Amino acid sequence: MILPAIFARHLLPDLIAQHRTVDVYVMLVLKLLPAGMIGIIVAALLSATMATVGSDFNAMASVLTEDVYHRLLRPEASDTTLVRMGRGLTLLLGALVVGCSFWIANTGQQSLIELMVTVAGVFMAPSFLPLLIALVSRKLNARGALTGYLAGIISGGLMLGLRFGLAHHHTAVWLRNYDGASILLNTAVTALGMWAGSVFWPSGAAEQEKIRHFFQQFDLPVTAPKASAATHRGPIANTTIAVGALLGVAGLLSTAASARIMDLAVALCLIGLGASFYLRRGRRKDTAAGAHHG
Repeated sequence: MILPAIFARHLLPDLIAQHRTVDVYVMLVLKLLPAGMIGIIVAALLSATMATVGSDFNAMASVLTEDVYHRLLRPEASDTTLVRMGRGLTLLLGALVVGCSFWIANTGQQSLIELMVTVAGVFMAPSFLPLLIALVSRKLNARGALTGYLAGIISGGLMLGLRFGLAHHHTAVWLRNYDGASILLNTAVTALGMWAGSVFWPSGAAEQEKIRHFFQQFDLPVTAPKASAATHRGPIANTTIAVGALLGVAGLLSTAASARIMDLAVALCLIGLGASFYLRRGRRKDTAAGAHHG
């Protein structure tokens, strides 16, 4: 994904001046490959796209059928009914995607990649932040996660609708800054919703026992029974710190001041979140050592 864009900067320098950077892959194929290879590449692109879209449709239809329709609406539904519902939902999702594709092609406000990034920003914080916090904190409960998710989705949807309303009145640079600010605001609203849901709707005894059991099972070693239970959270903490470090490096290399500030801010949050695990583990070791000597 990255290397073709780097090559195109040297092989097709006019794309930047013509503001056609979204066409970089197509232009590279047309410029560098012979006619027969172009057909093979196009067939490969269509094949990979169809396979990806097909698996995505199956996954979304399965979630809507099993987790929404079967679990919440009709628990007594038969297997035949569930199969028909899954097929209908797959057809509906396909129709929605085709409709969105025609809308994007007719409006021409922005490229497909830019629109995907913009829409993904709505779901990024509400989808991943509760999962990430639930792996490291015992204070987040189910109501807090649901409140944070709903608050983030509503906030992201409102900011996305406002963006489309302002698209005709502002430049592309202003819109990119707006997208960055929307992601930060969406993250803050999601975090606030998780905190409010966990504080104002505290866990009951049954849910607290489930949380305690989850972390107890989560801490159990898999292959070394005598290993420290806390060490099994190490890979998650290390990965979080590594992602934050990479994002910080990307921010330092960015030429835009706003992008640099936002990347560094998110990087510091991720590094701090990963480092907090090691701080808590050190305190637990000190406590355990004091209890042992006592």
